Amino acid sequence: MAFGDRQTGQLDKANADKRGADRFLTECERLQAAAEAEARRKTRFLGIF
Repeated sequence: MAFGDRQTGQLDKANADKRGADRFLTECERLQAAAEAEARRKTRFLGIF
């Protein structure tokens, strides 16, 4: 932590950015998994292959 970051509020902004990025990544991974599951479901022929 750089000197003065906490006093100027920059640390709070930096932590908020990290939390936002983590939520964004989690949502992207969830959507990717759902898209892969949907693609796998659609590629079956007569529910067999």
